[in-house]
Formats: sequence, C-alpha cells, structure tokens
Amino acid sequence: MLERLGLFAYDMSDTAQRRRVLRQLRGWRMAGQLSVHACQLRPADAPPLFQQLTASITPRTDRLLFTWADGMRPILMRGRSAMYSTTSGLLYVG
Repeated sequence: MLERLGLFAYDMSDTAQRRRVLRQLRGWRMAGQLSVHACQLRPADAPPLFQQLTASITPRTDRLLFTWADGMRPILMRGRSAMYSTTSGLLYVG
C-alpha cells in the first residue's frame, strides 16, 4: 500500500501531554514546526495513530487535528473548537 502525506496539528494545554504526542509522532514525522507535523503514512495506519494520539489529550482543553495533505479525505478533530469554512478549500479552526 502506498504511503501518503498527512498533517497533524495540535494545541495542548499541558507540556507533558504535548511532549507525549510529539514522541508518538516522531516515528512517522517527515517535517514539522512546533505543533504541526507532516507525516508519511499508509492510509491503514492513520486511524490507529489518530486514536493513539487522542488517548493522550484532554478534549476539554486540548485540540488535535488530522487531514490528508491532498484534501481528498475528511478532517478528523478532537477537542473543543468551532470550524468555519471561509472559502472553498480554506478552513478556519478556532
């Protein structure tokens, strides 16, 4: 199965949780900056990794977002926020 580029982004209120998520992503990570990481994944590996990362967050205070870079898949999110589509192809999460 071919690998694809996926993007993970997170906002964690707790430093220990933030480090835990970063450690979990390091095996998949190609590039990143602070809390946004580009990862090379097989499509079958993405859901279990997202579930594993979800276990490391507190939904009331933290946010976790995953999407495929090609934009052909739905965006998966955990945590409290609102999503607004500002224009076609752009998404605001706040």
